[in-house]
Amino acid sequence: MRASVWMAGVGMAVVAFGGGPATAERLAIQVPEDWSLSAEPIVRIGVLSGDDAYQLHDVESSALLPDGGIVVLNGGSGQVRLFDRAGTFLRQFGGRGEGPGEF
Repeated sequence: MRASVWMAGVGMAVVAFGGGPATAERLAIQVPEDWSLSAEPIVRIGVLSGDDAYQLHDVESSALLPDGGIVVLNGGSGQVRLFDRAGTFLRQFGGRGEGPGEF
Protein backbone atom coordinates (compact mmCIF):
# COMPACT_ATOMS: atom_id res chain seq x y z
CA MET A 1 0.00 0.00 0.00
CA ARG A 2 1.29 3.46 -0.84
CA ALA A 3 0.21 6.37 1.28
CA SER A 4 0.22 9.66 -0.55
CA VAL A 5 0.41 12.88 1.38
CA TRP A 6 -1.15 15.99 -0.13
CA MET A 7 -0.06 18.89 2.04
CA ALA A 8 -0.48 22.61 1.91
CA GLY A 9 1.04 25.24 4.16
CA VAL A 10 0.05 24.30 7.69
CA GLY A 11 1.26 26.59 10.44
CA MET A 12 1.59 24.32 13.48
CA ALA A 13 0.69 20.75 14.35
CA VAL A 14 0.57 19.10 17.74
CA VAL A 15 -0.09 15.37 17.60
CA ALA A 16 -2.85 14.15 19.88
CA PHE A 17 -3.53 10.55 20.84
CA GLY A 18 -6.79 9.08 21.98
CA GLY A 19 -10.21 8.15 20.69
CA GLY A 20 -11.96 9.83 17.85
CA PRO A 21 -10.92 10.99 14.41
CA ALA A 22 -8.10 13.44 13.90
CA THR A 23 -9.52 16.90 13.33
CA ALA A 24 -7.90 20.32 13.07
CA GLU A 25 -9.27 21.13 16.51
CA ARG A 26 -7.96 17.92 18.14
CA LEU A 27 -4.55 18.32 16.53
CA ALA A 28 -4.37 22.04 17.33
CA ILE A 29 -3.58 22.86 13.69
CA GLN A 30 -3.62 26.48 12.68
CA VAL A 31 -4.58 26.50 9.00
CA PRO A 32 -3.84 29.69 7.02
CA GLU A 33 -6.86 31.15 5.25
CA ASP A 34 -5.17 30.99 1.82
CA TRP A 35 -4.12 27.31 1.86
CA SER A 36 -4.98 24.89 -0.94
CA LEU A 37 -4.35 21.30 -2.01
CA SER A 38 -2.12 20.53 -4.96
CA ALA A 39 -3.46 18.52 -7.89
CA GLU A 40 -0.62 16.01 -7.47
CA PRO A 41 1.10 14.75 -4.31
CA ILE A 42 4.19 16.73 -3.38
CA VAL A 43 5.69 13.72 -1.61
CA ARG A 44 4.86 10.02 -1.44
CA ILE A 45 5.56 7.87 1.59
CA GLY A 46 4.95 4.15 1.69
CA VAL A 47 5.91 0.92 -0.05
CA LEU A 48 4.34 -2.49 -0.60
CA SER A 49 7.60 -4.25 0.16
CA GLY A 50 11.05 -3.15 1.20
CA ASP A 51 12.31 -1.14 4.14
CA ASP A 52 10.05 -1.63 7.18
CA ALA A 53 10.24 2.08 7.98
CA TYR A 54 8.22 2.81 4.83
CA GLN A 55 5.67 0.02 5.22
CA LEU A 56 2.52 1.61 6.57
CA HIS A 57 -0.67 -0.08 7.68
CA ASP A 58 -3.86 1.52 8.96
CA VAL A 59 -2.54 5.09 8.95
CA GLU A 60 -4.55 7.06 11.50
CA SER A 61 -3.37 10.53 10.58
CA SER A 62 -0.52 12.61 9.23
CA ALA A 63 0.55 16.19 9.74
CA LEU A 64 2.99 18.68 8.31
CA LEU A 65 5.38 20.04 10.93
CA PRO A 66 6.58 23.66 11.02
CA ASP A 67 9.99 22.63 9.62
CA GLY A 68 8.35 20.86 6.66
CA GLY A 69 8.77 17.40 8.18
CA ILE A 70 5.91 14.93 8.17
CA VAL A 71 4.63 12.93 11.12
CA VAL A 72 2.58 9.78 10.43
CA LEU A 73 0.52 7.93 13.03
CA ASN A 74 0.84 4.33 11.86
CA GLY A 75 -2.10 2.57 13.50
CA GLY A 76 -1.03 -0.90 12.36
CA SER A 77 2.13 -0.79 14.47
CA GLY A 78 1.03 1.79 17.03
CA GLN A 79 4.05 3.90 16.11
CA VAL A 80 4.67 7.53 15.33
CA ARG A 81 7.00 7.84 12.35
CA LEU A 82 8.85 10.99 11.40
CA PHE A 83 9.95 11.83 7.86
CA ASP A 84 11.76 14.86 6.47
CA ARG A 85 10.14 17.17 3.91
CA ALA A 86 11.32 14.91 1.05
CA GLY A 87 9.74 11.82 2.63
CA THR A 88 12.99 10.31 3.94
CA PHE A 89 12.49 8.31 7.14
CA LEU A 90 14.13 9.90 10.18
CA ARG A 91 12.94 7.94 13.22
CA GLN A 92 10.05 6.26 14.93
CA PHE A 93 8.85 5.85 18.47
CA GLY A 94 6.10 4.11 20.34
CA GLY A 95 4.52 0.78 19.62
CA ARG A 96 1.69 -1.35 20.96
CA GLY A 97 1.81 -2.23 24.61
CA GLU A 98 1.57 -0.82 28.09
CA GLY A 99 5.25 -0.29 28.88
CA PRO A 100 7.31 2.88 28.75
CA GLY A 101 7.11 4.54 25.35
CA GLU A 102 4.27 2.27 24.20
CA PHE A 103 0.71 3.24 23.32
